Amino acid sequence: KEKYVFLRKENWTNFGTEGHVHDDLGNFLISNGEKFIYDIGTYKYFDEPNYCEAHHHNFPYIEQLGKLEFKSKFVRLPNKQVDIYEKNREISLTKKNKFIDLKRIFNKNNLDVQDIIIVNRNVKVKIEWTFYISENCNPIIYSSKKENKIKISEFCIFNFHKNANYSISNSFYFPDYGLKEKCKKVKIIL
Repeated sequence: KEKYVFLRKENWTNFGTEGHVHDDLGNFLISNGEKFIYDIGTYKYFDEPNYCEAHHHNFPYIEQLGKLEFKSKFVRLPNKQVDIYEKNREISLTKKNKFIDLKRIFNKNNLDVQDIIIVNRNVKVKIEWTFYISENCNPIIYSSKKENKIKISEFCIFNFHKNANYSISNSFYFPDYGLKEKCKKVKIIL
């Protein structure tokens, strides 16, 4: 089946110094018309600022990389450098501070997404990925001494480090303000 991909590559720091920004650069959505990787969305604005934070989007979340600074409910300040680089058939999105470079590389040819984390100092980090997938996805888990995989037949494969922990649970996503739909949540922690 043909796949459709949306990649958030607009640099949210270009929207001014303050505003209604989400830490979702590098977030991607995939669909083949039957199965989906969703963005969680926002159910109700009284839940803000929860859903604007990076760990609610599928870009890797590292606490030491920092969060948006919240001045008020809808006024948020970026606190990390963000770089976007596009060449040939690849898009590279990097978030960094003085300790960590976190890079997501998206290959347009094979729809491959690769995350690279470089720690510049002797800093121990915990990395979390959270993906919201359609309820009709039936993930199959493969584990070996080299790596772990979660495969969703005829849709996608999550390859991740052998030392990572993972969970799959029932959850909800919010396709529009005030709407709630069932889905599955895939969480990977390294």
